[in-house]
Amino acid sequence: MQTTTMRELMVLYGLAEVLVTNDSGPGQFAPLRPIRSVILFGPETPHLFGPLGDGARVIWKAIPCSPCVSAHNNRHSTCRNNVCMQRIGVAEVLEAVCGLLDGA
Repeated sequence: MQTTTMRELMVLYGLAEVLVTNDSGPGQFAPLRPIRSVILFGPETPHLFGPLGDGARVIWKAIPCSPCVSAHNNRHSTCRNNVCMQRIGVAEVLEAVCGLLDGA
């Protein structure tokens, strides 16, 4: 398995126009560089762990069972059907990316 170092990640941020990622390290570190980002949230809530800065768009469906992963359950969930992520469509992500590229 190939891993990306933090230094390599910062270089990639400098080369990319827009970052599309799930709620993870790359999304949290994106504000360290001038990169726009689209961050997909599912089992966690963007209300607590959303990105800082103006260059990010969050996509989150806020279905009744979400967030199922939290500090209250030690980040463990019994969920085996990630409907929260499945409801995020390619067209919606593309629209968010295009909006960032167009300056909207």
